[in-house]
Amino acid sequence: MWQVSPCCDTCTCGELTDRIDVIEGFQPGFCDRVRGYAFFIDQNMPEMLSDSTDLTIYLGYGWCSPDGYEVAREVYQKNALRIGHEVCECLRDEGFEVDWDGKLACKICLSINWQRRTLLE
Repeated sequence: MWQVSPCCDTCTCGELTDRIDVIEGFQPGFCDRVRGYAFFIDQNMPEMLSDSTDLTIYLGYGWCSPDGYEVAREVYQKNALRIGHEVCECLRDEGFEVDWDGKLACKICLSINWQRRTLLE
């Protein structure tokens, strides 16, 4: 999962391959291991944090084709749902309460107490 995503899901997904390439530069072999992604849009984070550190964030998620080629819609949807379930399982294993109906059209809802004082670099 990454922080500091652009303004919307479309822009975030549009930058996905560039972000994976950057990570590959720091961690060779990453491209061979990545199966999916999760992200949140933090465009309104400063305003939200000015009211309270108790936040509800919505995680977008998706699947990365192993060979980088486009696949049939049904193949993408099936694998993206697996990533969504995996993200939820990992969050629950770490003690987070997750609200998600298991449908591809819905983001994963996570209520947290934001305590990070600086942005990730």
